[in-house]
Amino acid sequence: MDITIAMIEKKLGIKRTVLNQWNEKGFVEPSIKGKGSKSFYTKDDAYKLKVFQSLLNLNVDPKEAAIVTPKVLAIGRQNGYAIIVPETNGTKGVYPVPVTLNNPVLIRRCDAMIVVNIFDIRQGVDSLLAAD
Repeated sequence: MDITIAMIEKKLGIKRTVLNQWNEKGFVEPSIKGKGSKSFYTKDDAYKLKVFQSLLNLNVDPKEAAIVTPKVLAIGRQNGYAIIVPETNGTKGVYPVPVTLNNPVLIRRCDAMIVVNIFDIRQGVDSLLAAD
């Protein structure tokens, strides 16, 4: 499914100007480059956008969010949850969280860590894209 910038703006609530800024800075770029300035996002791009936006909403530095977003999604595909650990005692990174964690919150701070529920983010994005 090719997703236009207009669809991302309407369905995910991310403004065109913000998308263009993220694209220009290389934070989250559309996978499908069309002729001229016409580009399209994929569903995976939409998941990246939602995770990236959520991390920014938690005051994660945009450069850091751009680095960890693909890692979070890769872990989330296998496990459903990922945890982001800030730089403390050299343990900075993105790690899987046991699936038994039962938390309806999509993304939240937990002490100094950030817990991301990829399964629910993917479901939410899928529902928004399918809605008329």
